[in-house]
Amino acid sequence: MAQLLPERLLHNPDLQLIFVLGRYVEGQVSQPDTLLPFREWMASVRFRPDWALCAFGAGETACLQVSLQAGGKARVGFENSLLMADGSLAPDNSARVAQIAAL
Repeated sequence: MAQLLPERLLHNPDLQLIFVLGRYVEGQVSQPDTLLPFREWMASVRFRPDWALCAFGAGETACLQVSLQAGGKARVGFENSLLMADGSLAPDNSARVAQIAAL
């Protein structure tokens, strides 16, 4: 991306990114530490876009918590995980959203 975008767009405060954890690995398991390469990359190209994270599977809550703590946003919903932080099945989508909003 840094090689494709002109410098003015790369540093545009309106630039929005979403990082997807767990979707493209076996078992769609997300882990919070897989956000680190994205954060290191942003630091290496010295830009601060508006960024969010979505994560798949049982690690979704932990990943989203790390995102929020790092200044990112969180995208949560049943399309990524049906599980609450404790591993139990969420009763509905609003329960997942409420759990992440409480972070």
